[in-house]
Amino acid sequence: MKNETIWSRRYSVYLTGLMLLLSIQVNALDYYWVGGSGSWSNFANHWATSSGGSVFHDQVPTSMDNVFFDANSFPAGGGTVSVDQTIIYCMNMDWTGAHGMPVLTGP
Repeated sequence: MKNETIWSRRYSVYLTGLMLLLSIQVNALDYYWVGGSGSWSNFANHWATSSGGSVFHDQVPTSMDNVFFDANSFPAGGGTVSVDQTIIYCMNMDWTGAHGMPVLTGP
Protein backbone atom coordinates (compact mmCIF):
# COMPACT_ATOMS: atom_id res chain seq x y z
CA MET A 1 0.00 0.00 0.00
CA LYS A 2 2.84 2.37 0.87
CA ASN A 3 4.51 1.81 -2.53
CA GLU A 4 1.22 2.55 -4.29
CA THR A 5 0.92 5.86 -2.41
CA ILE A 6 4.49 6.85 -3.35
CA TRP A 7 3.86 5.93 -6.98
CA SER A 8 0.58 7.84 -6.96
CA ARG A 9 2.30 10.96 -5.60
CA ARG A 10 5.12 10.72 -8.17
CA TYR A 11 2.59 10.29 -10.93
CA SER A 12 0.69 13.35 -9.70
CA VAL A 13 3.89 15.43 -9.64
CA TYR A 14 4.85 14.32 -13.17
CA LEU A 15 1.35 14.94 -14.46
CA THR A 16 1.28 18.40 -12.89
CA GLY A 17 4.66 19.22 -14.44
CA LEU A 18 3.48 18.04 -17.83
CA MET A 19 0.34 20.17 -17.58
CA LEU A 20 2.43 23.23 -16.71
CA LEU A 21 4.72 22.62 -19.67
CA LEU A 22 1.81 22.27 -22.05
CA SER A 23 0.19 25.44 -20.76
CA ILE A 24 3.19 27.63 -21.63
CA GLN A 25 2.39 29.71 -24.69
CA VAL A 26 5.14 30.62 -27.10
CA ASN A 27 4.63 34.13 -28.39
CA ALA A 28 5.77 35.17 -31.82
CA LEU A 29 8.26 38.01 -31.92
CA ASP A 30 7.99 40.79 -34.47
CA TYR A 31 11.05 41.45 -36.63
CA TYR A 32 11.26 44.69 -38.63
CA TRP A 33 13.74 45.09 -41.48
CA VAL A 34 15.64 48.39 -41.26
CA GLY A 35 18.70 49.90 -42.90
CA GLY A 36 18.02 49.31 -46.60
CA SER A 37 19.59 46.52 -48.64
CA GLY A 38 21.43 43.72 -46.91
CA SER A 39 21.70 40.04 -46.01
CA TRP A 40 18.94 38.16 -44.20
CA SER A 41 21.44 36.75 -41.68
CA ASN A 42 22.74 40.19 -40.64
CA PHE A 43 20.43 40.43 -37.63
CA ALA A 44 22.61 42.96 -35.78
CA ASN A 45 22.06 45.61 -38.47
CA HIS A 46 18.73 44.78 -40.08
CA TRP A 47 16.31 42.95 -37.76
CA ALA A 48 14.95 45.60 -35.38
CA THR A 49 12.39 45.10 -32.63
CA SER A 50 10.23 47.96 -33.97
CA SER A 51 9.59 49.74 -37.26
CA GLY A 52 12.50 52.10 -37.91
CA GLY A 53 14.00 51.06 -34.58
CA SER A 54 17.61 50.88 -33.48
CA VAL A 55 17.27 48.03 -30.97
CA PHE A 56 18.05 44.76 -32.73
CA HIS A 57 17.22 41.10 -32.18
CA ASP A 58 20.05 38.74 -31.28
CA GLN A 59 19.19 36.16 -33.95
CA VAL A 60 17.39 35.86 -37.29
CA PRO A 61 13.64 35.20 -37.31
CA THR A 62 12.41 31.70 -36.50
CA SER A 63 9.37 29.81 -37.75
CA MET A 64 7.41 31.30 -34.83
CA ASP A 65 8.15 34.95 -35.70
CA ASN A 66 6.53 37.63 -37.87
CA VAL A 67 8.68 39.68 -40.27
CA PHE A 68 7.79 43.11 -41.58
CA PHE A 69 9.15 45.14 -44.46
CA ASP A 70 7.56 48.61 -44.35
CA ALA A 71 8.13 52.30 -45.11
CA ASN A 72 11.09 52.35 -42.69
CA SER A 73 12.82 49.33 -44.23
CA PHE A 74 14.33 50.90 -47.35
CA PRO A 75 14.99 54.63 -46.86
CA ALA A 76 15.98 55.22 -50.51
CA GLY A 77 13.10 53.13 -51.86
CA GLY A 78 13.56 49.78 -53.49
CA GLY A 79 16.42 47.68 -52.25
CA THR A 80 17.32 44.03 -51.97
CA VAL A 81 17.19 41.54 -49.14
CA SER A 82 19.66 38.78 -49.98
CA VAL A 83 18.86 35.38 -48.55
CA ASP A 84 22.29 34.05 -47.67
CA GLN A 85 21.11 30.94 -45.83
CA THR A 86 19.87 27.67 -47.28
CA ILE A 87 16.55 27.95 -45.45
CA ILE A 88 14.88 30.96 -43.88
CA TYR A 89 11.93 30.86 -41.53
CA CYS A 90 9.06 33.06 -40.44
CA MET A 91 5.44 32.60 -39.50
CA ASN A 92 4.21 35.61 -41.49
CA MET A 93 5.90 37.98 -43.92
CA ASP A 94 4.33 41.41 -44.49
CA TRP A 95 5.51 43.86 -47.18
CA THR A 96 2.76 46.44 -46.57
CA GLY A 97 4.13 49.96 -47.00
CA ALA A 98 7.53 48.97 -48.43
CA HIS A 99 8.41 51.57 -51.10
CA GLY A 100 10.01 51.16 -54.51
CA MET A 101 9.31 47.47 -55.08
CA PRO A 102 12.10 45.92 -52.98
CA VAL A 103 13.30 42.45 -53.94
CA LEU A 104 13.92 39.28 -51.92
CA THR A 105 16.66 37.24 -53.64
CA GLY A 106 17.97 33.82 -52.78
CA PRO A 107 20.82 31.48 -53.47
